[in-house]
Amino acid sequence: MASALYERCIETGENVAKPLERSSPWFTLFAFGETGDCLAAVKKLVYDDKKYTMAQLKEALLANWEGYEEMRQDFIRAPKWGNDDDYVDQIYVRVYEDLGKISRSKLDSCGQPWPALPENVAMHTVQASKIGAL
Repeated sequence: MASALYERCIETGENVAKPLERSSPWFTLFAFGETGDCLAAVKKLVYDDKKYTMAQLKEALLANWEGYEEMRQDFIRAPKWGNDDDYVDQIYVRVYEDLGKISRSKLDSCGQPWPALPENVAMHTVQASKIGAL
């Protein structure tokens, strides 16, 4: 599957795991579902609606939302990815495009760009219940 996501493998038809004279580095974008949802919530509630300030959000996060239940619920109810909502989808597109530009601008020791690969690892999902404020 990784070979289908790696530009050089698509061009050459080679398996990503096959050792080549050129290196095959990439960096993995983990937890992207949460990243976009968090950015959308902050954009909406802090910047667009101005319901909360960044200072208030920082206080709530440092307190792991204790004493900030109404605020926590507002952030939980904020727009989420996967609901055909352009507001959130545009944030994801921007993040992916920006990270893609950055990764392609960095070269490995063989002069090849580092592609960014969005992936999800099941263990992140299992461990999510053990994480505090998001």
